[in-house]
Amino acid sequence: MLTLFTILLTLAPAYADPPRTSLGVQALALSGFHREPNYDQSGTGIGALLEVSRRQGPLELHLEGIPVVTTTAHASSAEFGATAPALGVFTATVRVALDRHRRLWVGAGTTVINQRTPLPNMARTAESRLAGGRYEALVQLPVGAVHFVELEAGIIPHLSGADHFLFFDPSIPPINKDEHAAETDAALAYGVRHGRNAYLIGLRSINFSADFSRPGDAADRNVAFGLTFEARYGLGR
Repeated sequence: MLTLFTILLTLAPAYADPPRTSLGVQALALSGFHREPNYDQSGTGIGALLEVSRRQGPLELHLEGIPVVTTTAHASSAEFGATAPALGVFTATVRVALDRHRRLWVGAGTTVINQRTPLPNMARTAESRLAGGRYEALVQLPVGAVHFVELEAGIIPHLSGADHFLFFDPSIPPINKDEHAAETDAALAYGVRHGRNAYLIGLRSINFSADFSRPGDAADRNVAFGLTFEARYGLGR
C-alpha cells in the first residue's frame, strides 16, 4: 500500500495544499453472535482500533488495526467450555477522491485477520490467519461550519487462509483445514471538528462468514453491531 501510494503521488501533478497526517483511535462496544451448524453463541464486548491516515490532494493512505489481543467477549458453552477469543486485524487502503470537494472517496487495499480461540472442553486451541482484498466507499458531508456526517461501507469478497487446531497434548499432531471467507461492514457517524482534530460518535456493523474448503466441513458466521466513538488528531499544519 505504501508503494502504491508513493507511485500515485509521483505520477500525479503537484498539489497546492500540504500533506496532512492524522492519528486516531476508535472505541467499539458491540453485540453479536457466532453461529455454525447445531451451535449458536451470542455475547457483547468492547475493543478499539488504531488508525493512521496520510492525505495529500485527492489521495489518502489509511491504515487501521490492532495487534492480537484477548477480547472481552467471554462466553461459555457445553461443547467448547469457557472461551475468551483473541483477535487481531490489519487493514491498509489507498483512497481516491471522486469530486473536487473531496466528499466522495473510493478505496482499495488489503485486510489480514488473525484469531486464536481456546476450546478447553475439546482440549485444543483454534488459530487462523485470513487475508484478502478490501474495497470501500466513503462519504463525508459537511453539516454547518464544523459538524459533518460520515458514511463508510466496505467489502472483502474473498479471504483465504487456514485454521490450525492445536491440541493441549503435544503428542497429538495438529489438524489443519483450508478456509475461505467474506466480510462486509458499514459505519455511520456524526462528527465535529476542533482545530486539526475531529471527534465522532456513530454506529458500526460487521458481517463475517467463513467456510472450510473441504466439502462437508462446518461453516460459521459472525455478526456484530454497536456503538463507536472515534478521536482523530491532526499532526503538523
